[in-house]
Amino acid sequence: MYVPGKLSGVNQVLIDVGTGYYIKKRWQKIFKSRLVRMLVTYGNTFFVVLIVILVLLFLDAIREIRKYDDVTEKVNLQNNPGAVEHFHMKLFRAQRNLYIAGFALLMSL
Repeated sequence: MYVPGKLSGVNQVLIDVGTGYYIKKRWQKIFKSRLVRMLVTYGNTFFVVLIVILVLLFLDAIREIRKYDDVTEKVNLQNNPGAVEHFHMKLFRAQRNLYIAGFALLMSL
C-alpha cells in the first residue's frame, strides 16, 4: 500500500520487513557500518573482478563451441552411434554456457 507523505525526522526511520514486525534503525548507524564502508571502498574492485571472470567464462564457452562444432566431420563415428549424441550434448552445454555468460556480461555493463 502506498501512502504519500513527508519525513519529519530523518534521523529515525521505521522499516517494514514484511513479517509483521518493525525494525527501528538509525540511518547513520547503517551507513557508518563496517560492511557498507568496505563495499564503498572496494566496490569498483569487486565489479572489475566480476567483469574479468565473466569475460573468461565467455571466452571459454567460445572455445568449447569451436572444439565441438565440427567434431562429427573430423572423427569417424560409424562404429559408435551413441557418440554422436554425446558430442551434441557437449555442444549444447557449450552453447548454453555461451548464452548465460554473454547475457550476464551484457547485463553487468
